[in-house]
Amino acid sequence: MNKIFLCTLFIVLSYLNLNAQKVYRFKLSPVQTKVSNSLYNSLVVLDYRGDTTSMGFILAGIMARYTKVVPDIPVSSQFKYLFNSVIDTTAAHGELLLQIRRLIFAERENSFTGNGYFNMRANLYAKIGRHYQLVSTIDTLVSKTSLDPTNAILKSGDEVMADFLIKNLKVKPLISIFSGKDILNIDDMEKYELALYNRDEYTDGLYLTYHSFKNQMPDRQITVDSADLNSGDIRTIEGGGITSKVKAANVYAIVYQGHPYVVSEGFYYPLKKVNNDFFFTGKARLSLLPGDELMADIMGPYTGLVLFGAPTATFEMKIDYENGVFIRLKKVLDAKANSGNAQKNKKANN
Repeated sequence: MNKIFLCTLFIVLSYLNLNAQKVYRFKLSPVQTKVSNSLYNSLVVLDYRGDTTSMGFILAGIMARYTKVVPDIPVSSQFKYLFNSVIDTTAAHGELLLQIRRLIFAERENSFTGNGYFNMRANLYAKIGRHYQLVSTIDTLVSKTSLDPTNAILKSGDEVMADFLIKNLKVKPLISIFSGKDILNIDDMEKYELALYNRDEYTDGLYLTYHSFKNQMPDRQITVDSADLNSGDIRTIEGGGITSKVKAANVYAIVYQGHPYVVSEGFYYPLKKVNNDFFFTGKARLSLLPGDELMADIMGPYTGLVLFGAPTATFEMKIDYENGVFIRLKKVLDAKANSGNAQKNKKANN
């Protein structure tokens, strides 16, 4: 599936602590399903999320207040209870490891309707001796639109979580083999497969999408007449030597003289690699509607949310290696983004 996610919940939690007046306690619903001849009779759950106490937010009550979704009991315990209620005495002596990587509810109120979202990302492994083999993965988004989508999205999230576990109880593992250390460092394992993250030298050129950037396969070759991308004239080289002026609004990133830059709000910002992640300081849109900024931080482009006409502010940001989303880490007050002369000349966006 062509997915793009997520997310840090640090901004989410600080916002909710200030604004939410109550919480919704989520609990997986009991199921009537029984699975005979399951290949597995035990389950270990590794909740890999940064904050295991939060599952996003919903809009609750007549005033549609932002309400934190928290697990009634730890999510790991809920999955274990579900697993034990489904298998029977015919189950073989196999062990499953469920690695939860994302469980997020989010909701947004529009003028006449509401939009509810649930995103789950998880891996399921079978333990074979001292190693693990992948059984299945899930990275899915469920969306509901109605006058009041809250109950529908909560029900859908419940069903997605239960179905993922239940439908794989008879699935044999794949050939891929992981050590326990591999699973604990799954992000680094996945980054290693991306050209952008496993090299120190980057390929010069223009990148229209994160897909081409992460694979280090430029969409166009470029010429630049200045050391500062924001004040220089950037052109692509077309067939026959014809050049065409680059519009920053159409670009994801540029690598120039071996240095990578990303584009945010029409400006080019240099990337810095720290501990195998890419960071930059640059402009991002604020919200004109309550909750939109929170939605953008939680769900990123899953929502299709575009804050046209909203004011901008400067943030320290990180690139989400999965999808290229700019995750806002911290607002920078009374400071200009480190972008050369980004504010002096906005030629790049003409």
